[in-house]
Amino acid sequence: MKNIRTIIPILLLFLCANTFAQKKRIKRPDQDKIRQYKIAYITDQLNFNEKEAEKFWPVYNAHEKQISELRKQERSKFWKLIKNKEEITNLSESDSKIMVVAFNKIQDKIQTINKEYFKKLKNILPYKKILKLKIAEISFKRHLFDKLKKQRRIKDKRE
Repeated sequence: MKNIRTIIPILLLFLCANTFAQKKRIKRPDQDKIRQYKIAYITDQLNFNEKEAEKFWPVYNAHEKQISELRKQERSKFWKLIKNKEEITNLSESDSKIMVVAFNKIQDKIQTINKEYFKKLKNILPYKKILKLKIAEISFKRHLFDKLKKQRRIKDKRE
């Protein structure tokens, strides 16, 4: 019984110390919420009819998934170098070349995927709506960044 009374406060002390020792992280917005918001935003901007929406969303979602996967590859390879600049200075010229070639291959894949995507889109949507789609995507990003800035300003004022 005495052991339990001694162990419990020690465990609580470690637990509290561990909790407070955690680095303060900025919470990233829920990706699903952003995705749903983006879908609603694009749908509102393009005003799809039922036939267009039925054909458009599977193509759009497949494209987004492919691009997302390539961006993840890109980030995993290059963010490590960007975060640790000393590694870049220590890289040999041949290793640097390998990294640049890898980066270019990913960019080429993205370009190829985008070309295929627009070939599919022109069979689904009129060119005017394709243009509206590009504008809606850019507008959505701006809107999202503005919203994040506003939330950060509000958070900074509280602190």
